[in-house]
Amino acid sequence: MKRFECHVISNTHWDREWVKSFQESRVNLADMFDALFHLFENDKDFKYYHLDAQTIPLEDYLAIRPDNVEKLRGLVKDGKLLVGTWYTLPEMNTIDGECIVRNLLTGHQVAKSFGRVMKTGYTPTSTGQVSQLPQIYQGFGIDTIIFYRGINQDVAPAEYIWESPDGTCSTAIRPPQHFSRCTFWGYIYLPVIHKYHDHIEESKQNYWHHNGFLFRMAEEQENEWTELDPVKYFDKTRLEEALNRLMSEISKHTQGNVLLALHGHDASFPHKETPRLIDELNNISEDTLFIHSNLDTYAERISNQVRSRKNNIVLRGEMRHVNQSQPWNDAHLYPGVISVKGRLKRCNRETENLLIRHAEPASAISLMTGDTYESEILDMAWKLVLANHAHDTINACSLDAVYDDAMHRFKQAQDLCRQVIRRSLARVIKKVNLTGFDKDAVLLTVFNLSPLERNGISHLAIDMPHNMSGDTLELVDCQGKQVPLQIRHRKAHKSHVDKTGFGKTHHSIRFDVLAYFQKLPAAGYQTFLVKPSLKNKHQVPPMAKGNTMENEFITVSIASDGSLAVTDKQTGKTFAGLNTFSDEGERGNAWTPERIPGAKTYLTTGNKADISLIENGPLKSTFRVVHHLMLPAASAGNYSKRSQRLKKTEIRSEISLLKGHKYVMIKTSTENTVRDHRLRVLFPSGIKASHYYAATPFDVVSRPIPKPSSDDWVEPVEPSDPQTGFIGVSDGTNGLAVVNIGLYEAEVSNDSQRTIAITLLRCFYQHGNWTKERWPDEEFQNPGHHTFNYAICPHNGTWSEGMIPDIQNQTDNPFIAVQHGTGKDGHLPAEHSFLKVTGKIQMSCLKKAAEGEGLIVRLCNLSDDNLQASLQCGFDIQYAALTDLEENEITRLPAEKHCVQFQAPHHKIITIKLIPAKK
Repeated sequence: MKRFECHVISNTHWDREWVKSFQESRVNLADMFDALFHLFENDKDFKYYHLDAQTIPLEDYLAIRPDNVEKLRGLVKDGKLLVGTWYTLPEMNTIDGECIVRNLLTGHQVAKSFGRVMKTGYTPTSTGQVSQLPQIYQGFGIDTIIFYRGINQDVAPAEYIWESPDGTCSTAIRPPQHFSRCTFWGYIYLPVIHKYHDHIEESKQNYWHHNGFLFRMAEEQENEWTELDPVKYFDKTRLEEALNRLMSEISKHTQGNVLLALHGHDASFPHKETPRLIDELNNISEDTLFIHSNLDTYAERISNQVRSRKNNIVLRGEMRHVNQSQPWNDAHLYPGVISVKGRLKRCNRETENLLIRHAEPASAISLMTGDTYESEILDMAWKLVLANHAHDTINACSLDAVYDDAMHRFKQAQDLCRQVIRRSLARVIKKVNLTGFDKDAVLLTVFNLSPLERNGISHLAIDMPHNMSGDTLELVDCQGKQVPLQIRHRKAHKSHVDKTGFGKTHHSIRFDVLAYFQKLPAAGYQTFLVKPSLKNKHQVPPMAKGNTMENEFITVSIASDGSLAVTDKQTGKTFAGLNTFSDEGERGNAWTPERIPGAKTYLTTGNKADISLIENGPLKSTFRVVHHLMLPAASAGNYSKRSQRLKKTEIRSEISLLKGHKYVMIKTSTENTVRDHRLRVLFPSGIKASHYYAATPFDVVSRPIPKPSSDDWVEPVEPSDPQTGFIGVSDGTNGLAVVNIGLYEAEVSNDSQRTIAITLLRCFYQHGNWTKERWPDEEFQNPGHHTFNYAICPHNGTWSEGMIPDIQNQTDNPFIAVQHGTGKDGHLPAEHSFLKVTGKIQMSCLKKAAEGEGLIVRLCNLSDDNLQASLQCGFDIQYAALTDLEENEITRLPAEKHCVQFQAPHHKIITIKLIPAKK
């Protein structure tokens, strides 16, 4: 009996778009599938093939070969072609946690439609793994996870236990570090079939007389050769040496006898020689049985062995370990991807917010009224977004053509979302009983799509009849209580009235208004009457005076260099020197950031800024601060220094304080005309702390501020890490957080001030990688106009006590207001809450169930405490059930007519299905 069994996994790591555009890659994908069909039809010993856990290639292929759908379905159903668990292979550190769940849910749906879904957590991408991945995977019935970025042999053996913050444990497998996702291909296939010599330097390879003959289009822009009719060998004389090298690599860390050898690579086609290679290896190997296998079989075998052992190593939290000692391998963390082409990443966050926090809840509210849920349109928007979450797309370490396609997909998704919001809210308004208002009344209904009752300020554009009496407006609720307003300006305005078959011009006076709403119903709305008025009788003093502004919670002072001093009036703590800017030279690439050593860092600190008060009212005051920096135009001396030629760069920040807000809102913009640099915004906290906190998918992680010394490591530690919405420092008594939209790279410096530093731009020439010959670098340099949105949040106690997730929810999920007339008699009141969450937990989604009837409410308890919580529903409930993330019912929950009680264990992701009562 042989000592080892080695599972050979035939696979392709199909990058949907990377060094080729999506459409170029899709043409090649069609050829790959056609070759796979031929191989399965002609070789019964070729048993399995994997799409590296994706399902989107099935849809991409069928768009070109729609007649082959039954062929594909047959292969998947028979277990020969393994697809899923994902829709696309995402970068998880720069997307919303809900998007990770929906990627898996969509992948499962597509795979099931073809007959079978792979249930192994194969994660061959993501530059580091998020802390909640074991819990997320187990929500889909998956308890074995295979990945290699973020883990290495200096940290863990090949098999270990990985525990999520809630205590969920999974078997985790670290593939061999050399040729991680293509071990069999690298050690066996290349030397035996292609006579590949990995010891020959690339510069000395003669590709002109290689295994085939070369071909290219003789055009200036064409920089890629294709090898036509490559000659393949089967050199048995190399087999024994290749076997020894393979076994030396894959067996040296395992504690058991089950081994993994993946046989695929980027955009690889199925290798018809695989069965013969396995047979020949079995003939010469004395201690290893080679099996053409699949990942589900391998996962079951290895997981059984690991879980039967005692004293397994248990790792907890994020997997973001850099490679320390292995000279060449696939285990590099590649931390630079979180700051590449920032415009794309900011657009991603804006699209996620529109889809998850506005479009889906709006459509869900429409469903709760007994009307339509826009499933088909929302599914279309989701697939556009998830396509952009493929790692090489959202990481933006790819062709500019890929960036252009991705931005277009986000635009399409946003357009679909806005139509869903408009249509859904119009359906709700038609069901509101407005008979208490005069038939010619001008009405405004404000929707709060968060499950929490909230206060806040909305920016409104309100149209009034062009012949209105009075100079200004009043906004009153049904009890006659006035809403505080700040009228910014008014103007004559023309609008289009859309009618069936023709349109008309509507003449009005448009008011630009800020309104402060209090106690807006959770996941609901409130209707207000808009009335013309004489001059404002209730004069409230503005918030700004001199270079200072103040509301009931915060005082902000602006120094001559434009830096801010923010005082938390609750604690008396002042944070000074905030919102300054730092610019330094950059010579890294898409994967690995690198500063230009010894180059000057340019700071706004101490340099006089232009400061002007541009708005001052009772609800909002805004200062504009303009910094003038003379920055080097580019790098010089082969990236060894910064250019002596300087160009003027303006950084403009609008600093706003709003009534009732416990934070300072900032919108910063700049026109980027220089190259090879990193621009960051700085917030010295002055807090003595050893750790900082950061938002990540379904978690708030604590990370040490001092970084380990890594000068002699293969991959140095990068001080910056990802965060998905906020980052901050607290000593338990006072804290400072920065909440932001789509600014993923941040750090807390190990200096005396514990400075929070957030990257706005990282600009570089794409070099230092074999792909450099293929790519122009224009979008890597982030040219043109950029706008960044973030907020400074001083707080008492910890991030939880300071309610920082709630502030993020408020910035991500503003109120939506609609203007309308009185309409017909409806059954809904003028003020209503459809769903209210009690308990300090965050909502991840509100949507229709993927299958069948019912609503899905997903929540997460981010805290260390076990909580008792409830859902207060504005509709009758037939029943409520706790489900897994795949939306399979687990158990029924206690439910009264309008209330569902449930437990929220610490760090738990909770999914609840609500079945409305039938009328």
